[in-house]
Amino acid sequence: MSQPVATSTNVGGVEQRLLRRFELLFARTTEAMFITDGYGAMLDVNGPMLELMRMGRAEFLASDIATLLSDGESQQLQIRAERIAQGTATGEADVVIPGRGLTRVRFWTIEVETGDGGLRAFAGVTPISVSPSAKQTHTILRAIFDDSPDGELVVDGRGNTLYVNCRYLDHWGLSEADLRRPFKDRWAITRTRLTDPSALLDFFTLVRHQPGSPHMVVLEMSNHTVLEVRSSTLSLDGVTPFGFSYTTRDVTEQANADKKARAAASLLASVSTHSPEGIVVVDPEGNVIHCNARFLDMWDVGEPWTRLSADERLRELAPRVLGGGELLAVSQSLLPDHAALFEGELAMADGRTLGLHAKQLRDSRGQVLGRASFYRDLSEERAAAKAIIASRTAEAFQSLAAGVAHKINNSLASIVGNAYLAGLSEGFPEESAESLREIVNSASDATSLVRDLLALSGHGHHALMQVNVSSEVETVLDQLPPGERRRVTIDLAPGLPQLLADTGTLAQAVANVLTNALEAGSTVRASTAMKTDFIAEAGATYAPGRPPQGRYVVIEIADDGPGIAAEVAGRLFEPFASTRAAGRGLGLPATAGIMGAHHGFVEIRASPAGCTVRLLLPAP
Repeated sequence: MSQPVATSTNVGGVEQRLLRRFELLFARTTEAMFITDGYGAMLDVNGPMLELMRMGRAEFLASDIATLLSDGESQQLQIRAERIAQGTATGEADVVIPGRGLTRVRFWTIEVETGDGGLRAFAGVTPISVSPSAKQTHTILRAIFDDSPDGELVVDGRGNTLYVNCRYLDHWGLSEADLRRPFKDRWAITRTRLTDPSALLDFFTLVRHQPGSPHMVVLEMSNHTVLEVRSSTLSLDGVTPFGFSYTTRDVTEQANADKKARAAASLLASVSTHSPEGIVVVDPEGNVIHCNARFLDMWDVGEPWTRLSADERLRELAPRVLGGGELLAVSQSLLPDHAALFEGELAMADGRTLGLHAKQLRDSRGQVLGRASFYRDLSEERAAAKAIIASRTAEAFQSLAAGVAHKINNSLASIVGNAYLAGLSEGFPEESAESLREIVNSASDATSLVRDLLALSGHGHHALMQVNVSSEVETVLDQLPPGERRRVTIDLAPGLPQLLADTGTLAQAVANVLTNALEAGSTVRASTAMKTDFIAEAGATYAPGRPPQGRYVVIEIADDGPGIAAEVAGRLFEPFASTRAAGRGLGLPATAGIMGAHHGFVEIRASPAGCTVRLLLPAP
């Protein structure tokens, strides 16, 4: 609370009592007051006056009345200020209040003489709140909003409609009579126009709790239009609010365009993410504005690379290209303002070849937007092309092998049959009978070769039936010569599930693997087992392909031989690749063909301590 100005004790009579009364009023009143001397200099000010003027005490006392009155820009105002300072003015004036602008106030002043002959002017100030009539308000609002391209609704503090234009009614599908209904009834109509009424309720709640701030919400209407609604506080005098204005604008076209733009951006991002090409886009200044993960992987750089300058990015990529000068030359062609189209290849230091397709980006007016560069690993494509050619060659070979094998097989059957019958004839010389036996044995070996060729080609005959794998392995073992049979230890699991298989070709596959094991090592172990959760191992070799995780009946044959030479390890399933000088190189390829016909797989794991081959048959 401000302290009264000190006065001399020899002030007498009425003047002394009057001075004390105004000093007491000044100290206790809630009315805004200030005190000046006879020359207009500020002497004191109370708290309500400082609150009204939104000024600090020191700031107010340093000012003068002319400055407060419309900035004191005219001689007339200067005269009025002098009269107020002398306590000889009463009436109304415009006062400049920081944050409020020009404010109309009503004031009174009175001059009191002090004991030393000086003067004190006491002044009281009260703001005037202008409240125009309803007719005046409506006239002003119509002048403001009738020609507005937006919908406008103005309500008073209690929510009563003061003004609405036709566009607002059209936006909401309402009539003026609807707006005269109670709020509950108006809301029952309005909510049916919205896909999400809660969004508008939240908006109204925000306006009610923060009335002095503008607010905005975008609403999707049930008729598929989109409205933008904005709120603002209305005041005719710049100080006193009398209601709220709600402005509606149909932004359907813009919202649809934004939705399409977002969908297009999402689609482009998805295409870029899943593209087999490395993609990088730069703006006209050479800054990276888009780069997909494939590009970063292809060049073995991280995301921070995209934030480097063009020169820094180039210096980091140059060591990855054979002869960094080639990349420097190419980079000049990749500047956004150079050639509209560039195509070329880059020989990489790691042996790859990258194809490059770069295109200048322009808008509909021809303005350069930047450049997009697409990198493709040609090494992968060329390797894939070679694989396709190899696959087609293998298919052609398999078809040829199948045709030749069938013809040879028929001829061999005739040779074996006739030789056997000739050997049965009475009186046939012993020397000739021995020759016939040699013919039968040789033809039988040739027949075995033909079976391998047919298995390799996938054109062998398969008669499927329910079989017990352990029993089939035991049958093959029983057909071995006694000396070889004694070198094999067995561990055949009982109770394995019955599988649908061709016994002849399955026995052929087991026999092929056993033959290789007996030739490679001195001892061999043959076993069967059920694997309920088989997972392919990283260090093993598989054919025809890598088996998926699952249930398999496994036939395992292991030897203690020297393993497999490194130069042959990668070609185990190629026809005619063999680790033995006298080998035909068809055993394992034929076995892979047989397993493929049974939807199974061959697994080979080799080490210096021997080799283990497993035949994997899918189990139910």
